Amino acid sequence: HGVPENPDYNGPVQHGASLSQVTIKNGVRCDTASAFLFKNGAISRPNLTVLTDHVVCRVNLQGKVANGVVLRNIGAKGADQPDTLIHANCEVVVCGGAVGTPQTLMLSGIGPAAHLRE
Repeated sequence: HGVPENPDYNGPVQHGASLSQVTIKNGVRCDTASAFLFKNGAISRPNLTVLTDHVVCRVNLQGKVANGVVLRNIGAKGADQPDTLIHANCEVVVCGGAVGTPQTLMLSGIGPAAHLRE
């Protein structure tokens, strides 16, 4: 009787009792920025720039080669600014998650032709 055990609440059934699937170190939640930028010192790399209050409008293409991204400043001071093209010296990595990545690619003209025509 009682609440059933659920070994994976991210699976098809969310009802039940299970251990929480979280990333905690020393009693503090460890988010992505903390884990990858600050804990290992990546924020200090000379080839990394972190911009806040910006969104990626699209990947910039030269033919079929990605050579940068177009950004929009959505902060309070950015409303009247034009979009900014940031050129990549080596490669463009798109990592916007399960929703943001396909959206960015499609806004860039990359993806299934039927969806791009919508």
